[in-house]
Amino acid sequence: MKSIYAVIIVLLVANLVATVWFGVTSQPVTSTQNKVENTLPSHMTKNVRNKIYDQFVSRYNSRDYEAMYDIFSPSAKAQIDKNETFSTFLQLVDYFDSIVEGGYSHAEHLGTQGDLKQFKLFYSVKFSENSKFGTSGSLSITLAIRNDEYEVWGFNLRST
Repeated sequence: MKSIYAVIIVLLVANLVATVWFGVTSQPVTSTQNKVENTLPSHMTKNVRNKIYDQFVSRYNSRDYEAMYDIFSPSAKAQIDKNETFSTFLQLVDYFDSIVEGGYSHAEHLGTQGDLKQFKLFYSVKFSENSKFGTSGSLSITLAIRNDEYEVWGFNLRST
């Protein structure tokens, strides 16, 4: 059980490092501004959100750790150790086995710096019966979005 906490902590720290590294700032906003900022850009359509999810799940379920690592943007890769990341992937597969079902839930705006916006996409997922931590959980994927392009900065997989 302590190992799962270590995995979650490593992923959260990697996400925090990326956030601090890129200097994402949060400013007080009115509720109208908050609603507008929490809205994903129009190019982040249902198809794009599903593509991001499908890329992660197919690589995760096939245990293709190299391809999983390649999901990360170059700036994210500069912040994380490849071997340590592979070790984390192995632990996640050991804990959760595979993802058998899932879908987009919502997004959360994490901050803005200039024209760069950071969002976290949330997906509800179901794990296989071989999961050591139950069969339901969540996957969150942190994105940096600039203009019509996005980069993956991190992800978090947990049981609920």
